[in-house]
Amino acid sequence: MTIAGRTDSRTRSGLALLALGIVLLALCGLGAVLDPRACLAAWLTAWWFWAGPMLGAQATLWLQRLTGGAWIAPIAIPLDRLRAAIPVLVVLILPVLAWPGPLYPWARPGWVDTAGEPAFRAVWFSHAGMALRVLGCAALWSVLARLDGSGRSVARRAGYAAAGLLLYAFTISLAAIDLLMSLTPQWYSTAFGFVVLTAQLKAAMAAGAWKGARGSSDAARGDLGNLLLMYVMTWAYLAFTQFQIIWAENLPAEISWYLPRLQGPWQIMGIALAVAGFAVPTALLLSRPFKRSVTGLRAIAALLLAVSLCETAWWVLPSVAASVSASARPSGWHVAWMLALALAGMGLLARAATILFPTASPPVARREETAASASARRDAPVASADTATRRQSTAEGSGDTQVPQRRPREGKEHA
Repeated sequence: MTIAGRTDSRTRSGLALLALGIVLLALCGLGAVLDPRACLAAWLTAWWFWAGPMLGAQATLWLQRLTGGAWIAPIAIPLDRLRAAIPVLVVLILPVLAWPGPLYPWARPGWVDTAGEPAFRAVWFSHAGMALRVLGCAALWSVLARLDGSGRSVARRAGYAAAGLLLYAFTISLAAIDLLMSLTPQWYSTAFGFVVLTAQLKAAMAAGAWKGARGSSDAARGDLGNLLLMYVMTWAYLAFTQFQIIWAENLPAEISWYLPRLQGPWQIMGIALAVAGFAVPTALLLSRPFKRSVTGLRAIAALLLAVSLCETAWWVLPSVAASVSASARPSGWHVAWMLALALAGMGLLARAATILFPTASPPVARREETAASASARRDAPVASADTATRRQSTAEGSGDTQVPQRRPREGKEHA
């Protein structure tokens, strides 16, 4: 097949995925007729879940540009494809920004702020202010992902990566405050932005490890397992620190976020997140043979991606239910099927974006792949003497430059 034929085939595939994704999201949107609060809650959950590996992938590529290392080789292409879909986030967040009332208490008529800084919060909790901040953050992520400092000198690319990481850390915290924290307006936590940031880096590394485990060496899989272990432990430390501080202070404004999550099925999910998100991965990733195996690393990566989805639902859904009366709470069944449609639709749109609008593969990834290949060749067994002799004979017969022969050992003749 010619290059033009392959391009046309990929374009048709991307357009088909785009059309199917739009259909699934339209079906999810029709659910707003039955339960608008459930539809928007499912939409926000799916959006934040997909934003995690996309933004985390961009941040991981920037981190590697600053620190170096051959660990990026197996996951560079998957991460590059994930960050190529970041512009989709701008379009997909529009329904939440256009109709915030069913989700956010501060957007409803008659809401009264009981906090101590009403003047500042009145400006912050406004429909226009939230929309401008979130759209500004999403647009900035898209621009940074597309520019990426490609084609510049090594020093300028490193400077671009450093600036990008700083902007990412600030804007993702800002977006988390607007989209997640303000679901419970009276609640605030200075650690929540770090928890969200670490969770996104962990999700991106898990997605890259799941895709890159096959075809990589044992040493490369071991490096990916070590990085996953680092992210798991950092995420667990930050999440537990936030919970411990709020529990110790026991202030009404702060515990208001945890109260609905420590009751009923959400309490069970919280315990499951601690076990499946920390205890199990930590125990398994400490095993060197397990994290070096393809099956083991892919299993842990899939588990962490499932934990990321459950954690996102744990961040969004209890707050939405607690902000309204029992009779107005979204139906769990409606949330479930709308969430499935939103996840599938957004995933298809993201995949279509990577096909139709790919980014250039980062130069550092190609360099690291070359270094990894050279390392693999050095580690490969030395060819036998007979194989070397046959290669030399072939070269002599073809008139090529002769390969210098080894000096024979004493007491032995040439082969």
